Amino acid sequence: VIDVLTILHGDRLISDINAIPRLLNETSVKINIYSGQLDALVPTSATLATIKDWVWKDKSDYLQAKRTAILVDGILQGYEKVGGNFGMYWINRSGHLAPSDNPTAMQYVLKSVTEYDAKSTE
Repeated sequence: VIDVLTILHGDRLISDINAIPRLLNETSVKINIYSGQLDALVPTSATLATIKDWVWKDKSDYLQAKRTAILVDGILQGYEKVGGNFGMYWINRSGHLAPSDNPTAMQYVLKSVTEYDAKSTE
């Protein structure tokens, strides 16, 4: 009998999610998280609970920020909330694989977090 989990043990991802507060406190790195609203593997509720437990210096900026709609061509793609150097994106019509489930929303997120403006590159 082949034990797939044992064989693939070295290839599995190990979460270091609790390093994020340290990055937020000790660096100027902008941290952005997205969550697919239909994600059963890592539900949005679990992500939000984790964020709630974090302590970082500019957390009040994030908590006071408004959650705003992500509208692309008049279609609600999700929501965003950005405060200080932390941002959270809720992606509609997507599960764990948000980039393939809702590429329109993820294109918006990518442009937002990279501050990409196509007009400035022409």
